[in-house]
Amino acid sequence: KNYFEYDIYISTTSGPYFQQGLARIKYDTTAFQSNIVNSNKITVQRGALISSIVDYMPPSPKDVASNVVAIAFGVDTTLTSRATFTSPIQLAHVKMEIKDCQSTPNLSFESTSIMNFITLYNTSPVGGTNESHSSIDASDTENSALCQMLISGFNPKKVNGGTGDIVTISGSLFGSVEGLVQLKNADDGGKTWVTLDSSYDVTWTDTQIQIKIPSTLPINATNPNQLRVPGSGKIKIINQNGTSKETLQDLEIYYSWRNDIRPNSLKQKIFLAGIDSVNDEDLINKQWGYSFVLNPNINSNTGAKECVQKAIKDWVCATEIRWQIDNSVQALPDTRDSISSIKFGSTSASHVLGETSIWHLVCNDPVNNPLAFNPDIDITISNASIHTWMYDSTGLQNQNAGIYDFYSVILHELGHGHLLKHINDPNDLMYYEAKHDNSNTIPWTDRKTVFSWSNIDGGTRIVDESEIVDFSNCSLNKHAMIRLVKDNCSLAMFGNDRLDNTNELEPIMYPNPFSEHLFLKMNLKESLEIEINIFDTKGELIYSRPIKTYSNGSHSVSINTADFNSGFYIGIIKVDENQYPFKLIKQ
Repeated sequence: KNYFEYDIYISTTSGPYFQQGLARIKYDTTAFQSNIVNSNKITVQRGALISSIVDYMPPSPKDVASNVVAIAFGVDTTLTSRATFTSPIQLAHVKMEIKDCQSTPNLSFESTSIMNFITLYNTSPVGGTNESHSSIDASDTENSALCQMLISGFNPKKVNGGTGDIVTISGSLFGSVEGLVQLKNADDGGKTWVTLDSSYDVTWTDTQIQIKIPSTLPINATNPNQLRVPGSGKIKIINQNGTSKETLQDLEIYYSWRNDIRPNSLKQKIFLAGIDSVNDEDLINKQWGYSFVLNPNINSNTGAKECVQKAIKDWVCATEIRWQIDNSVQALPDTRDSISSIKFGSTSASHVLGETSIWHLVCNDPVNNPLAFNPDIDITISNASIHTWMYDSTGLQNQNAGIYDFYSVILHELGHGHLLKHINDPNDLMYYEAKHDNSNTIPWTDRKTVFSWSNIDGGTRIVDESEIVDFSNCSLNKHAMIRLVKDNCSLAMFGNDRLDNTNELEPIMYPNPFSEHLFLKMNLKESLEIEINIFDTKGELIYSRPIKTYSNGSHSVSINTADFNSGFYIGIIKVDENQYPFKLIKQ
C-alpha cells in the first residue's frame, strides 16, 4: 500500500488561544477512494498545537461528500485548558491511502465560508471573548506527485564505460512504466545530462533499475553523429510522470572504452586492428598495427614533430599499443581511407584545440556477431591564430599565461585514437578541457603531461582484448593488432596519480625515467608519518624506507637506484593510512 501524507497548519492575526475549528478538504477520487472515511482509507493525528493538552478531543474526520472530508477539532467543553500559539503551527497530520499512484491528489480546501467558525479565546486559556472569524484564508492547494520515488542506493559505485558494466539501482516507486535514466555528460565536465538508450541500456521495474554503462551515445536516432559521453557524477531517474530524483552518491566511471554508436542497437566495443605493418623495437621485424602519416605542416614544425614523436612513444610504453610514425609525409584528408594521419588544420569550433576522427567499421566475427573495429585514426590540431602553442615534451616547463600546451593536447587526442573517451576528472589527461589560463602561468606540475592509472588500465585492457580478436570471418579486415613490447622505455614519461587530498601531501618523484638516483620531493602541511616502498612488476619488494616522521615543510628524499635493473617499478608512498602509487621507469 502507498500513502499520501500531509500536515494542516493554522495561524491567526488575533487571539492566541485555540478553541475549535473545522477543515473541509476536497480530493480527487481517481487518486483516492470515494467516501474515504467510510472506506477506512484515512487517518488523522493530532498536530503539535493540540498534542500536548489532553483537553482536546481527537480530530474527527467525516465524509460530507464523495470527494470531500471534513475534519473537526475542538476542546472538551467541560475542561478549561486551551493551546496558545503566535505563529503558524501544525494542527493535524493526515494520512490518505492512495488508490492510483499515477494520478495527482488535487487537494484543496472546500467551502471556506463554512470553516469560518474557527474560534479563539483572546484573553486567557480558560475564558474571555470567544471570537469567530468573518473570513479565512484557506487557498493552499496540493497537486504534487503522489508516489515519490525513493532511491535507496546503487552498486557498484565504480565502473567502466563501454565495457558492458552494469549498475543496479535499488529503491521504490520508480513506476511500472519505464522512464528515463540520465548520467552526467563527460563532454562538458558534467554540466549537462546524457539520457541512456532505453532500448538497450536500461531494464526497469518498480523497485529496481539496471543500467548498462555505454561510453558513446548518439543524441537520438536523427542525430547519429552528434555524440555524448556518460561520465562520473549523480544518476538521475525520471519516471513516466516527469518526476525526477538524483542519487545521493556519485557514480565513478573510471575509464571509458569507445563503443559502436548506432542508436537502438547493441553497443559493442570497438577494437583496435592490424592495419599497417609496424616495426618492432629492433626495427627489423614487423607486425600489424597503425602507422601515422604526418602532414607537412607538422613534419616541418620541429617542436610539434618532437611532441608527436614523444607522445606516441609514451603511449606505446604505457599500454604496448602498436603505433609508429610513418616514413612518408603527406597532406591527407580526414576520411575513412585506412591511413592514419596527424595535421594542423581547422577544427569544428573556435574553442576546439584538437579533434580525432575514428572511422570504425562493422563486419562479422566467426559466429556472425557484429564486430566493430577501427581502420584508421585522423587527428587535427587547431591552427587558428587564437591558439598559440608551446612545445615541450619533457613536461618540466611552466605553461605561460595565454599559451596552449601542444604536448598535452596531442597526448589527449592520441588517447581518443586509443579508443578512450572523456572522463569527468579535471586533473586527468582524458578530461574534456585542456589546462589554460589567460592571466597566470600554469606550473609544470599542473600540466596534463602524465598518465593516470585510469589511462593505463583502460588503454591496456583495450590492447589486451584487441590482440585476441578473430578477424577470420571479417570481409573488411583480416588482421588483429599485435602489441608492441618495448624493453627500452626511457623516452616515456609516466606521472603519479593526482592525490585526493593535496593539502596533506604534494609529492613529486623525479627524474622519471631515472638512472642512478631517484628523488622524492614533498611539501607537507603538517607533521606526518611516511613510509616508502618500491616494487617490481612481479610484486617483489625492491626497496623499503621504514616509517619516519617528517615535520611540516619541504623535504627531499634521495633513493640510491644504481642496483635497480632497467624496467618498470611501482613506488608506494604510505602516508598514515593512505597509500599513493607512482609508476616509475629505470633506464
